[in-house]
Amino acid sequence: MKQPSLVADLAKSMSESTKLPCTIKCRLGVDEFDSYEFVRDFVNTVSTKGNIKHFIIHARKAHLKGLNPSENRNIPPLKYDLVYQLQNDFPTTKFTLNGGVRTVAQAITLIEEHNLNGCMIGRGAYEDPWEMRRVDPMVYHHPSKNYSRE
Repeated sequence: MKQPSLVADLAKSMSESTKLPCTIKCRLGVDEFDSYEFVRDFVNTVSTKGNIKHFIIHARKAHLKGLNPSENRNIPPLKYDLVYQLQNDFPTTKFTLNGGVRTVAQAITLIEEHNLNGCMIGRGAYEDPWEMRRVDPMVYHHPSKNYSRE
């Protein structure tokens, strides 16, 4: 993220090498580079120069100095409002929210209320895999398959 032009060049090269859409998954910032202007400029550079139309944003910054990976998943505060602001500032770009979402109902609410493209459920899915039974009926409106925990 500290080198948005390099990320844009790499993304452009990837998107020119395939017919599949390419996405970027990133944080809101890194170390002392954590202002809204920083992530906004990163998205602007990578989307325009790199031809990226979909960003998956982990809604917290990364501390590369001083925190281990586990601490980086918990200590930096979640800042969903910055992801929502990106969606507002880049209306033709897709944004998927990542970080702290635990349930299918919470994901649906966030998507609908903030015009997001999607929402990732990470730790919530592996800590409570039973929650994922709600995806078919709640997201796709398919009848429940009457799964059992057994």
